[in-house]
Amino acid sequence: PKPPKEEKASRPPPEPVWLEEDYLPGLEEALAFPVGVMDDRELAQACYDKHELVFDVESYGDYFLVVFTSMTTGRVAFYECEEGAALAPEVRLRMGWVLHNFTTLGFNSDNYDATMCALALAGLGTYELKAASDMLIQEKQRPYMVLRSHKVAALKIDTYDIMEVCPLRGSLKTYAGRVHA
Repeated sequence: PKPPKEEKASRPPPEPVWLEEDYLPGLEEALAFPVGVMDDRELAQACYDKHELVFDVESYGDYFLVVFTSMTTGRVAFYECEEGAALAPEVRLRMGWVLHNFTTLGFNSDNYDATMCALALAGLGTYELKAASDMLIQEKQRPYMVLRSHKVAALKIDTYDIMEVCPLRGSLKTYAGRVHA
């Protein structure tokens, strides 16, 4: 038989370091950084010029973001929604056009980013997208299972997942650290 569990000692809450003035050093510089955003004309020209786009997805319960960055110009196109909402229909059309007309590159994009984009294009809201993200990451469900559970088809896009060609095992942060990024 297992010994009885010991009661955990009551611990004081952590110090609220997030309230300190230096919690986010460089915040003003980051907020002032001029991010070049592509308008529809620039995006069409980038497509004509065959730019490759690096893409990444971020999913939170109250926010969803997909960012595409041109490897040629460094300019970005991004699509977002907040607070339980789904991407607006015109935003889904634009994002779908980008995914189907560019070659994209990402890290773990076959398993995560493309799956999340398919779900976002199908009209899921931020809370549903976060739940799907948790299924992929925390529950380690296969992308096809997550897509099937939402009755959504996988995207057929021209994409390269650089995780597949990276040596050893590691996260994107680990690889970035190795090259001092």
